[in-house]
Amino acid sequence: MADKSVVTPERFAAGMTFDEYVRYAGSPENLAREAFGGGYRPDGGSIGGPRRDNSGALRERYAKARLTEQQTAAVTWLVAQPDGPAKILVIF
Repeated sequence: MADKSVVTPERFAAGMTFDEYVRYAGSPENLAREAFGGGYRPDGGSIGGPRRDNSGALRERYAKARLTEQQTAAVTWLVAQPDGPAKILVIF
């Protein structure tokens, strides 16, 4: 049985670029939302807290992240395949 991705082409196309995500992460709209991880309660719940602007850390880590030669070769090979992906999501 083949696995079916939960990320449909439509959902993928509606996603954000990295720059869009970083702008959103530091936006007033995002920072106004309650954050998870403000602390834990003995009953297993969590205590919400304020969100932090992590956009600077995201940009710094992105600037330092590099694919290995093998990863670059794999991505190059993959997109060259017939009916290969038009976009590739690389997660570190």
